[in-house]
Amino acid sequence: MWNLVPEPKPELQLASVIALVDFTAENGATRVFPGSHRWAPGRSPTNEEAVIAEMPAGSAIVYLGSTFHGGGAHTGTDPRRGVHLSYTLGWLRTEENNYLAVPPEVAARLPRRCQEVLGYAVHDAIERGGGYLGMLDLRDPIALFEEGWPSAPGTVSGCAVSDRLEREQHVGP
Repeated sequence: MWNLVPEPKPELQLASVIALVDFTAENGATRVFPGSHRWAPGRSPTNEEAVIAEMPAGSAIVYLGSTFHGGGAHTGTDPRRGVHLSYTLGWLRTEENNYLAVPPEVAARLPRRCQEVLGYAVHDAIERGGGYLGMLDLRDPIALFEEGWPSAPGTVSGCAVSDRLEREQHVGP
């Protein structure tokens, strides 16, 4: 996903899949390629190198994001249901856009740690005594939530979004 980060690159993600039903080869259990996180750039996996993560419901597989992996072929009739959770370095864009999946109106009501994990916080603000990646209107979204944002639909730090868009789109005198 992050092909622009030059090699050799640090590990950027830790991923997991939790089986909500039994994962079998027939229902397309996750396939992983052990050791592939150490392969030379450009090497592709072969089917023979795959390990099928067959596991009972409630089990999980955890792997580095740089490990080749993917769902297997679903040849059965029962659905394969699972939860995929990844932890990505805070300065990277996530695979799923959590800001659209969990809008500010919902995130504002979540516990602070959930807000931080979803990306509604400035990266490294606590750990390093400051930071600015992830800010909104030059502010930490956590501070905005604490002040009641979003208190009214379409507002950001007290400035109506529609008014701001009108100003920014205005052309001419």
